[in-house]
Amino acid sequence: MKLRMRMPIAAAAAAVMAVAGGGAAALASSGSAPQATTTRGAATSFIWHPLRLLSGWQALSSQDYGTPSYAVRDGILYLRGILSADKSNDPLVAVLPAGARPAHFLWLTYFNFGSGGSSSGMEIEPDGSMFIYGGAIDPSLQAISFPLSS
Repeated sequence: MKLRMRMPIAAAAAAVMAVAGGGAAALASSGSAPQATTTRGAATSFIWHPLRLLSGWQALSSQDYGTPSYAVRDGILYLRGILSADKSNDPLVAVLPAGARPAHFLWLTYFNFGSGGSSSGMEIEPDGSMFIYGGAIDPSLQAISFPLSS
């Protein structure tokens, strides 16, 4: 039996890079209010909306890692960016708006960029509340995605 791939591997890799916030991101900076940006991948585009960060959380370096943002496409929520906080911060990072929230409680693992690559936990609740646990130093949102129906 022969299997036929519909998308070349290079195109699939480019799409994953774009979704994960890879090098294809274009950042908009007005100096005042955050703006949505568009990332174009191999065969699709995403409209990225900056997360409104709470409890003292900040972007690690928007210039280097992108603004912590979310995009929704075809019922999937995508996150990108790297956060920065000291250990005294409240675990509440942001609240996702209606239309960008999971149907159920989600517990996810993220890459802790600032601690030599360890992993820690993130909780996203049906009301959109996003919490980061585990003594996060610089938690990465890169490559986190999930169906809104989860």
